[in-house]
Amino acid sequence: MELKKLKNQIKLLKKAYATIEKAFEKKKFNDLEKDWVIQRFEYTIELSWKTCKMFLIYEKLDFLPAPREIIRESFKLWIIWDLELWEEFLDIRNSMSHMYSEYVSWESFDYIKENHGNISYLIKHLEKIVSKK
Repeated sequence: MELKKLKNQIKLLKKAYATIEKAFEKKKFNDLEKDWVIQRFEYTIELSWKTCKMFLIYEKLDFLPAPREIIRESFKLWIIWDLELWEEFLDIRNSMSHMYSEYVSWESFDYIKENHGNISYLIKHLEKIVSKK
């Protein structure tokens, strides 16, 4: 894999994350806005693990192709620092993609609001790593 492709993938992730940051500039949310933020979170988490996967491929590391395994391998390499949090992110993405419950939706929204900054850490860390290559 080319370094240029990895850098472009990180840029895509950064743009996706910016949509979440922009959304949280608002202080109060109705149901529709909450769902909109959750959808942004879902595609940002999707891009996050796919970006980690591209990094692992770039580094020619062996790993299983499943998102959870990619996150675990990224944790082992200190690309992400909180494995439990990222596994929860994956769980939220999966649960919101496959079912809908108003209670779960609001609970997930609150968790995203409180913890979405960890995605920024991933982006900054990957940018730092690839800038040295």
